[in-house]
Amino acid sequence: MLLKAVQELNKEAADKSVFMTLDLYNSFLSAIETMQKKRAEKSTLMNPLQPCCEGNNLEDSCGSVDDEGSKKYSLCENPKLSFFWDTLHPSQNGWFAVYTQ
Repeated sequence: MLLKAVQELNKEAADKSVFMTLDLYNSFLSAIETMQKKRAEKSTLMNPLQPCCEGNNLEDSCGSVDDEGSKKYSLCENPKLSFFWDTLHPSQNGWFAVYTQ
């Protein structure tokens, strides 16, 4: 239904095909599955579902600090290899994996 609507919009735009769809769900799924397979072959690789930056407890999140400014979070050993930066946001490596699928 969405693809048909996009095709119609592009027909109306004459020779300028300006609308497109991007399937992020399947791109993320494919990238995560690929990383999990690589991790199964080499256990030293990071779990793609494990965020790099996490709060030290359930009340804290990535970037939390106490009243004195002390960090209440921890970072993974190698942030460049992580797929997710925190529990919500993909890292630069994560986005690269998604867009190179």
